[in-house]
Parts: sequence; C-alpha cells; structure tokens
Amino acid sequence: MLIKIKQDALSIYVRDHTDYHGDYHGHDWWESFLKQVSGKELKVDQENLFKHEFDVLPISGVSDATIRILDDYVDMIIDDQRIGKARCELCNSVSLDTQLCSHCGRSDYLDVF
Repeated sequence: MLIKIKQDALSIYVRDHTDYHGDYHGHDWWESFLKQVSGKELKVDQENLFKHEFDVLPISGVSDATIRILDDYVDMIIDDQRIGKARCELCNSVSLDTQLCSHCGRSDYLDVF
C-alpha cells in the first residue's frame, strides 16, 4: 500500500498552523519533512491502519522512524489495503472483518475504514 503526498503539502501545513493573527505555530522538522516528501509516493505500514491517517515506513535519507501522516496531506491511496477491514476501538486492533472484531470478538466497537 502506498500513499502519494500532495504537491502542496508544505503550503497546507503552513496554512493550517498559522492563526488568524498571522502568527505561525508550526515546527521546523515538519516543514523539512513535508518539503522532502511532497509529490512522492510513500510506503504505508499495513500492520497499523487508521481511517484518516497513515503510518509511513522509514524513508531512507529522510527519517529513521515510522511517521504518521494525516489524510489532509494525501493526494492518492495506491492499492488500499483497508477495504473490508475496520479498527476496533475496544482492543485497538485492525480487524479483518467489518462485522465482528477478528481479535476480541466484539462488534459494537468497530470503525469501518
């Protein structure tokens, strides 16, 4: 599974972290990261899936750790592996079923992707 980062991801970040007075409250690290990955396809950690965000695997020369990217910065999802799955809010696992959690067996805590 891959996500393609929006070409204007850095601009979106700056806009979202500037208050109505025009004061910027963003972080240099995120600016640098988004500048480096804008317009690129990144591999998603498929073991830890979410509805509106993605954990991207470490990127050579950019980051040594998994980084969570919000859906706001994603242009496209390639080969979406979330289809037919859900996140269980009770056991905090990815269920392979959308009706009954494949980990804890509960149905009332599933949030379908």
